[in-house]
Amino acid sequence: MQLYFLFLEFILPPLNEFNTTFQADEVKVCFLYQEMEQLLRKYLAKFVTVAVIKGRPVTEVPFQIADNQLPDNLLAVGLKARGFISSLDNTDLINRFFKYVRMFYVESVIKNDAEVSIPEPCSEKHWIDSP
Repeated sequence: MQLYFLFLEFILPPLNEFNTTFQADEVKVCFLYQEMEQLLRKYLAKFVTVAVIKGRPVTEVPFQIADNQLPDNLLAVGLKARGFISSLDNTDLINRFFKYVRMFYVESVIKNDAEVSIPEPCSEKHWIDSP
């Protein structure tokens, strides 16, 4: 269980930062779209090879193809989790952990990808002013 908590300690700060960015009094719809793209790109970089991500819009990265994903030893899980893994000798536990981390990343990107796929609301004809 400690391994999963160490992973959460690593992965939650980008989500918290994203969340707190939009706890403001003014409307930030246009900024939200850009921030969602940035968050999606950060998550993709944690489990997909750079060659697959580079030069593509985030919504067109084929992240679900296993050959496009990083191997377990390069999957971003945080230094504390990596340190803890090095002290384990239960390969079933380690393999299961990486399986769930990979599932977390894929599902997070699927969810965010659906949100980012909505046409950008901030083109000139869609500009939304603060009230």
